[in-house]
Amino acid sequence: MLYLDVFYPSHIGRVFIHKLFQRIWEKFKTYIEEKELMKEREVEARKLTGKKVVKGRVYQYEYYTLPLNLYVPKSMVEKFGTRFYLQVDEDSGIIIIRPKGEKAQ
Repeated sequence: MLYLDVFYPSHIGRVFIHKLFQRIWEKFKTYIEEKELMKEREVEARKLTGKKVVKGRVYQYEYYTLPLNLYVPKSMVEKFGTRFYLQVDEDSGIIIIRPKGEKAQ
């Protein structure tokens, strides 16, 4: 338990600080538990070439996809590369895509 006698010299202040740190610790534990529930894996973006015919003319374009049929903008692949971390929370339906270089935040 942390005592801050300089700022709270009374017993009431100590109890307040103790309860405050207990609440912070409980929120931190639930955050860690929720984070562990998310499945994380490393994936690589696939480069696909598409063709489209408009008024007799054939246009070709390139795009990148991840597993789960997720589209990745070409600018992201040019900036960060083709390796990404994919986090999926099946309970809430949240999908987080992070470039491989930005794993630690």
